[in-house]
Formats: sequence, C-alpha cells, structure tokens
Amino acid sequence: MRRSPFMRSRRSVPCPASRKKLPEDAWFLLTKRLFCEKTSLVYDSLSSLRPEKRFEHLPFPEEIVRHVPNPAGWGTGMEDCMLNAGSVLEICILRARVELEQQETLSFARRILDGMEACATVHGRPGFVARGISPRDGKSCYINSSRDQFTLFVYGLWRFFHCEFAGEGERDRIRRLLTQVADYCEQVVRPENENNLLRLDGLPGMVSQMIDVAPHEEFRLPMFYLAAWDVSRKEKYRELYERHADRALEVTRSLDPARQWWNLELVQMQISLALAAEADPEQGRKNVIRETMCLVASLAEQAFYREEEKMRKFRGSWSQVTDPWNLAWKMTLRPETIHSDAPSLYHGLLYLKPWENRRFLEAFERMRAVGNLAVAVLLCPEYLPGSDFGERFLQVAEKPDYRNHTSGGVCNILHGYYLLMNRKSGH
Repeated sequence: MRRSPFMRSRRSVPCPASRKKLPEDAWFLLTKRLFCEKTSLVYDSLSSLRPEKRFEHLPFPEEIVRHVPNPAGWGTGMEDCMLNAGSVLEICILRARVELEQQETLSFARRILDGMEACATVHGRPGFVARGISPRDGKSCYINSSRDQFTLFVYGLWRFFHCEFAGEGERDRIRRLLTQVADYCEQVVRPENENNLLRLDGLPGMVSQMIDVAPHEEFRLPMFYLAAWDVSRKEKYRELYERHADRALEVTRSLDPARQWWNLELVQMQISLALAAEADPEQGRKNVIRETMCLVASLAEQAFYREEEKMRKFRGSWSQVTDPWNLAWKMTLRPETIHSDAPSLYHGLLYLKPWENRRFLEAFERMRAVGNLAVAVLLCPEYLPGSDFGERFLQVAEKPDYRNHTSGGVCNILHGYYLLMNRKSGH
C-alpha cells in the first residue's frame, strides 16, 4: 500500500467549535441533498430544497435520447457527476482519517463507487465514462463525455484503490474499471478518430481530444494508462504510458506562467500530475513531475487570492435554486459549431448551451473556484503556500449557508477543506 502525502490517522483533528459547522453543514448538503439514492450520484444543482422535488429540473429520458439540449447535457444539472464523484471519493478518504464518523463516511464512499461503476457500464460500452445517469429512469445518459470526466473518474478510483479503507473486492472492481478505461483509450484514441474519446455513437465528441491539446490537458491520456498499470501491473499499460509520457510532460511544462489560468484547468492538471508523481516508475521523470506540480501550485495560489477576494466580497444569495434547462435565460452555440458556410453542427449534432440562473451561477462559481484552487495548492506536498493561506481559505469557506445552498460547488470546498485538515494534522 502506497504512502500518501497526507498520511493516515483515525483521530479527530481539533477544530474550534465555529469551524465544525462548516464540514457538518457542507456534508449534509452533499450527502442528503445533492446525492441521489437511486443512482448513487452527486448532481450539480437543486431545483428545490424539498427532498421530493430537488431533482425536478433534470432532463427527461426522451430529451436525453434525442441529445436535447445538447449531446453533453451541459446546463442540465447532470453534466458533471463524474467530476463530483472523483472529488467526493477523495473527500471520503480524507474525512475518514480525521473525523469520528468513519463508518458513515466510508459507507457513503462505497455508494459513490457504485454510481461511478454504473456510469461506466450502464451504456454497454466498457471503458466509456458517462457524465451522469438520469434519476428519472436510472439508465439514460448523454452520449458526449469529456477528458475532464474521465480524469476525475480515474483519479478518484485510483485514490480509493490505494487507501487503507478499500477491501479486496473493491480493489478488484476498481482494477477492472481502470483497465477498461485504458483498453478503451487504446482502441479509440487514434489519428483516424481525431485522437478523440468519441461519443457513444462512435463519432468524435466535443472536449474529448486527447493528443495535441493544451498544456493542462496533454497529460490526461498517459495518466489513464499509468493508473491502469499501477493497479494491474500489466506491462502493456506501462508501455502505453511510456509511449506518451515524456512528450506529454514536455507539453505540460510549456504552460505560460504569465497567463491567468481557469481554476478547472489548474486543478485538473494538478490531479493528473499528482497521480503520476506517486505512480510513475521512473525516478527521474517523477522528480520533473514534482517540480511541475510546484509550479502549478504556485499559479493556483496566485489565482486563489484573486478568487478568495471575490468570494469574500460576494453579497448575493447562497440559496438560489436553479431552473430546468428549457427555462434558461439565454442559450448559446458552442463556437466550434458556428460556421458561415456550413450547418451549425458538430459531427452531425447541435450543441446548444442553456445558461443556468445567473444568481445561482454566481454563487456556484465563487465556491467552485476557491475550492478547486485550494485543492491545486494542497495536492502538492512539497509546496508551502503563504502562512495565511489556510486561514484565508477557511474564512471564505465558512461564508455560504450550506444548509440552504443548492450547488455542487460544495464538493470543491470540502475537497480543499479536508486536504487542509489532513495537512494540518500531519498526515
């Protein structure tokens, strides 16, 4: 069992009484409201605080099968279930090390594992990771995933595989799922497919290209192969990793440090590097990966202070529910689909993006940005942020009214919170 940089304790971390309200209320929102018992998934938003009506905004199966409003489910409330799940699995591991409710936490983690497995199997295409499943029928999913969804799926499962709480049966399931992802990528990520993960209809998907992409995206494909090798020790996955790793790392290290990076770009780049920093079999390359992680953490800390100030000054409502996609205040076409001399289609399908309620989005974005940037800083064990970083994160993380909040941004806040608590307690 690999040693984590946030190593392992079952004792509770001392925390001032006022600070205990943050994890307790946020955990309630995560486990009792955003989590769906039927699908074992955490959804992106709520349309009501009433339990029986909280998922009424999600699309109907008839809409999903017709790719409405778009083939990825953007703007529907079920587009990022795998981003949520990957974060939540690590949250559960970290929480189980520092909180007293260990069995409750691990039981929830195993439910999340069930939901992730369903997203990789419900469609009958082993290795394809659907974004989410409709709770209306427990099986409908959109056909366009993304490299981001695959990234958090792989990372969360890999983290759980190596934690001290996983049983052999769970490790067997994870080993099967991760090797299926690698096999799927080997099969479809080819030049003739635009090096794309493809949609479930076999055509290229949007935001699914895996090679010759931006610096924050290039290391994802080798990360998938490395995770499969790490849990299976099958040599073919190591060979696939070695085929891509050096070039992908070079592209990653070409990132422009003067650019203002988006929080999702930084955190997902850091996640892919964090897996490799532990699992890469070559010490020399591992050292370069760790150096790169420190650079990413530094950029994330700079961005964190900008976003922390925005969240500190936020005066909007933390309790704004969202609307069904067909009541969106505006809809836009993805720029990839806009042509002057051709149909506005991407491989035959229309990508119409509905925009959620503006007040909902503003609160969600404040939380997600601060949480993701904290994660990108704290995932790097060699990087030491400013002395007031942790306190500034905790102060703004306490601002939302989690008991009445409605967005999946709580996943990002809790991810940062428990990484910080584990670091404070010396794990």
